[in-house]
Amino acid sequence: IDSPSIEAPQKRRGYDADEEHKMDEDKSILRIFNDSINTREYVSRCLVQVVGLSEDRAYETMMHAHEFGLAAVGKYATPTAQMLAERLCVSGVRADFVQTDE
Repeated sequence: IDSPSIEAPQKRRGYDADEEHKMDEDKSILRIFNDSINTREYVSRCLVQVVGLSEDRAYETMMHAHEFGLAAVGKYATPTAQMLAERLCVSGVRADFVQTDE
């Protein structure tokens, strides 16, 4: 009797923020803005859930926006930056993206 073989589960390939930064496409900077409506915790959570930032990086980005009125979230391919900005806006977080010259 052959014993059953157990295969290691394959990793699901999803959105990888680090991989996105390596792409050689048009680049845009995703930005968030401070507002007086959302709590800091909520903005941080949106950055984790929508953008895929680590909790530490989301907190640092949110605090920068809180202190200076604006923070760069990261550099992404332009269609990705547009999609992330739209998703953040739908979540109530003020966001936009600007194309870079790189």
